[in-house]
Amino acid sequence: MTRCPGQDQRYWTPDDIFDVACPYCDYEIEFWKDEPFRLCRSCQKEVRNPRIDLGCAKWCKFSDRCLGRSVDEHLAAAPVITKLKTLLKKQAGERPEQYAAAMEIHRIASLLQTSEGGDPCRIKIASLLVGVVQNESAPITAARAFLKETILTEEENLAICEILRIVLSKEAPTSLDAGVVKDALVLAETALEDEKEIEALTTEGARMIFALRRSKKEKTNE
Repeated sequence: MTRCPGQDQRYWTPDDIFDVACPYCDYEIEFWKDEPFRLCRSCQKEVRNPRIDLGCAKWCKFSDRCLGRSVDEHLAAAPVITKLKTLLKKQAGERPEQYAAAMEIHRIASLLQTSEGGDPCRIKIASLLVGVVQNESAPITAARAFLKETILTEEENLAICEILRIVLSKEAPTSLDAGVVKDALVLAETALEDEKEIEALTTEGARMIFALRRSKKEKTNE
């Protein structure tokens, strides 16, 4: 099914990704046009998007079908995400940059899931966890400890841990969910200034973001 041109990154232009100076610390924050807010990676304060554009999804009654997502699935993930954010922020303690990194990966994965599809609950939770557990000596064990504090079933926990295992082992993704999380990790942690880095991306949406970022940079340097 053709996706909504307002939300599909294939129809975006370099102007749909832009930088906004944090009003609290002046740190440059990259916004995508449909993001309502971002957490500043410098001062950890919430910053609203002054140029938000949700496209037709904010009024179209067919937006759920068009975007290939279920409202129920997104709502189901909400309480788990809230619980995990609280746990992860507490665990980060004196290392707020670790929590900010996790939120950045989660942000990109959530936006990629909108255009690529996949299970929103598994993608959002796995992408949030990967930023915190990736540097642990036993990352999957650490992830399971966090997941035990949620209301997810054992089946869901196993599926999320498998996504994490694939992403952290550097294996080629065997599912769309793992591909989205892997691409989010790559996009969050690299500058993507080298054309060769695009080879590490597995989804069309992630490759489009790479192209948009590069076009934006070229336009800025003109």
